[in-house]
Amino acid sequence: MPLKYSLFALIVLIFPHYGSAQRGVEFNADIHAHISLKPYNRGYGEGLLTADLWNEHSVLAPKVSGMSRLMGVYNKVPSLSCSNLNNMAKGNVRLVFASVCPIQREFTQNRFVSKLIMWNRLQWKATLAFFSGANLTKIKDLQNDDVDYFKETLNELNLIAHLSDSISPDGRYQYKVVHNFEEVKQIIAYEPNSIAVVLNIEGGHGIGTGIPSTLKMQKDNPEALNLLVSKNISTLKQNYSLFSIGLANHFWNQLCGQTRTNNRVMSTFINESEGQNVGITPAGYVAISELLSTENGHRVLIDVKHMSLQSRLDYYDLLKTKYNNSVPILYSHGGVSGISSSLNEFRINKKGEEKFLKDKMKDNKKSYLHQWSFNLYDDEIRIIHQSRGLIGIMLEDTRLGGQEAIGTIKKTVVGSQQQKDEYLKLFLANAFHIVKTIGDKSAWDIIALGSDFDGAINPMNTYQDASRITEFRKDMADFLTRVKSLQLVLDERNYIMNNAEIIALLYDYSPYQIAEKIMSKNTFRFMSENF
Repeated sequence: MPLKYSLFALIVLIFPHYGSAQRGVEFNADIHAHISLKPYNRGYGEGLLTADLWNEHSVLAPKVSGMSRLMGVYNKVPSLSCSNLNNMAKGNVRLVFASVCPIQREFTQNRFVSKLIMWNRLQWKATLAFFSGANLTKIKDLQNDDVDYFKETLNELNLIAHLSDSISPDGRYQYKVVHNFEEVKQIIAYEPNSIAVVLNIEGGHGIGTGIPSTLKMQKDNPEALNLLVSKNISTLKQNYSLFSIGLANHFWNQLCGQTRTNNRVMSTFINESEGQNVGITPAGYVAISELLSTENGHRVLIDVKHMSLQSRLDYYDLLKTKYNNSVPILYSHGGVSGISSSLNEFRINKKGEEKFLKDKMKDNKKSYLHQWSFNLYDDEIRIIHQSRGLIGIMLEDTRLGGQEAIGTIKKTVVGSQQQKDEYLKLFLANAFHIVKTIGDKSAWDIIALGSDFDGAINPMNTYQDASRITEFRKDMADFLTRVKSLQLVLDERNYIMNNAEIIALLYDYSPYQIAEKIMSKNTFRFMSENF
């Protein structure tokens, strides 16, 4: 057995409660959810005392644009918070990675064509408020040039920390911000009514970049930008037990390129093209060095989700040349593309330059898996597996599936068993593709749930919020049981593999064990090695 895979056995010997927590306590873990996004932005400007992470929060948007209804915003983005802590408790989510992500101001800089259609500015702001979960004051402030993402990051982190140890309204549950694996282990093993909250940041802009002042700084004094990045990361590491930071999000942040996320309709209204698909910048390399360093505090892992393909390849190369592949790679929420090599996505243009082939709508017309570059390629899956990393599969079908999958789901009755099965097929198709790509039982060790609840997504209809997570786990085990016993027959005409191949890819794990690994055990293992 390779040395890195023997570490798990060693941990059980040194920490006997590690094993007992897994054997005796059934719990769920989610490595990417926005538990504070709606509470913080809905109460923006009102201070910490009015915020509440436990209860459901609806958005405040009294007047909205009719165009937003045509766009489907009101059908796709839940008006109530999906990941409030009451829902977490109901879904037995005892370990959650809380993602802090300042709303990027580009969401408020609507394009010329949208200004023509949505001529009423109040309606446009109200629509954005609904979509983001913010109040109108927040949307207005985001339109100002003096917006400060770093201040927003600190405020939201302070909110979660300030309310740590708070009790649920019914007096049954408590949540605690954890600072290391020992505290996670203690909560899981001995505090059945507590939720362990791990702090994370989504988007390098949260460090304080991608705003007018830093864009000017980069032009006039690039070294000053590097110093600002280093200083802000030091502040974060000295004051918060952060586990990871995603280097990219939806828009250009001066650290690295980002992937395309919006379809043709949304791209008409929101311009995310600047900086798209470029690699890691000098300031980005400074950020990575500071985050992974242990000389300025604890190591903070890089979450590669949302990074452009070129940026991800740059990062993997850096890990090989500078860190001797000693850093685990985290991909917190998304899926897989089903495409064998990321290198196939580049072409030499007329100038002799190697350029990324842009993600296009037609890429997904005849595919079961979603083939845009925000999802992982097979060569990336192998790199993450070799790093002993972790891949979070999200709970949004339009990000996981191509038109073959989405078209089938649309034909089902909302809430029906058939619809559940189609969602489960899609989620597990992403998991099975990872295992098939690796071709080894150890592939099951790197798969987790990264729901992205409250991340302005369209959650699966049958698993709309965190209260449904235990149901999702049971349904997953039941689905695999039916496939294994041939009560549910799959074939390659409408799926990526058949029953026989699925049974082989289980590698003698039971359906219950697979569900346990994805829903808790792999995350617990990852925390034991990296927190």
